[in-house]
Amino acid sequence: MEQATTSTRAVSVSREHDGVALIHLNRPPANSYDRGFIDDLNATIDEVRFDESIGAAVLTSDLPKFFSAGADIGMFRTVTAKARAMTILHMHEVLLKMEHTPKLFIAAIGGHCLGGGLEIALATDFRFAAEGEYRLGVPEVTLGLLPGNGGTQRLPRLIGRQKAMELLLTGKPLDPKTATALGIVDRLVSARSAGTRERASSALRLWRRRQHRQRRLRRLRLRRLRLPQEQLSAPAPEAAAPGQGALWAR
Repeated sequence: MEQATTSTRAVSVSREHDGVALIHLNRPPANSYDRGFIDDLNATIDEVRFDESIGAAVLTSDLPKFFSAGADIGMFRTVTAKARAMTILHMHEVLLKMEHTPKLFIAAIGGHCLGGGLEIALATDFRFAAEGEYRLGVPEVTLGLLPGNGGTQRLPRLIGRQKAMELLLTGKPLDPKTATALGIVDRLVSARSAGTRERASSALRLWRRRQHRQRRLRRLRLRRLRLPQEQLSAPAPEAAAPGQGALWAR
């Protein structure tokens, strides 16, 4: 495994094998994010994005009890309102960059994943969680706040408006099994099989499936280019009814 960057960074990249990278979150005690953490996350996404040898990346915590507890409340209390707004905007843009990068991102969750920490995970393509006694959720309402980094949009899209409303307005935390049943977590794995190599292997398998699907789509596009003009201009079938919208528009 090739280690990348210095250990002083809150977020760093290492490379496993066969095109899989690990994005390490390491800001004790709880991986709460401040400006420096967001800058490091931004840099690691750029590193993954521009490295042609990487096809999939797994976000994993180097801390045993936390994936991420979200925003650093202490930092937010000490800066100006304008600085808070710019920090939130910065995080929005970084998560959108990850979401828009045409590579596979997986959140490997093995500890508390709360507030902005869950919002980081929601911006990935898949969420794998280890069995355990930790909690996932969006508890901001208990502080008189609402999730500020995409949770009000991504959560309803993922599990539906009604279930998301309940979680957003009550702040109720979930155990990994319940989060899986709701659809927040895509795959629940035993704690023994939640190691680094197992996460990388899962990412590799998903990446290969994605590559296979992309090859099939390219073949279908080529076939379409060769169809007679009258078939290309045939009216499209009636569009399906739109799904439920997000809680609030962007």
